[in-house]
Amino acid sequence: MAVIAVPVALGQMFLLDSDEITPSSGVNLLLDLAILFSAAAGGYAAATFADRLRLQHGAAASGLAAAVIQVVGGVRRAVAGEEVSHPLGWILLVLLCATCGMFGAWIHRKVTPPDEPDELSRDVRPDHERHGGSQRTGEATS
Repeated sequence: MAVIAVPVALGQMFLLDSDEITPSSGVNLLLDLAILFSAAAGGYAAATFADRLRLQHGAAASGLAAAVIQVVGGVRRAVAGEEVSHPLGWILLVLLCATCGMFGAWIHRKVTPPDEPDELSRDVRPDHERHGGSQRTGEATS
């Protein structure tokens, strides 16, 4: 996620600070969508490398990347003496990026053939119930 999102976000900040675009312009919206797309791409990549719980890995990867980007940006602004945005905005952005990351992992799940069932789709019944046998008698029921 960060490979795509950081350059786009830096370019967006430069354009906004230099008054080349306004916060309500179409270009700004397009850059916001590019950042959210990068979160979905990060979730897809995390799901590719995860052995199980792919949706959770996708959400965690994009959410943590967004959190790190927000904290580093906040520290940079504080050191430079600029106004730091409210932490509630950071939390909302992290949750939005985590949601997009989960969406990317879901897309991975839909387009990739299953190699093995993940933890949530496994049959967790005891062996005797799965095979139709009775635990007390050890015989199969019809």
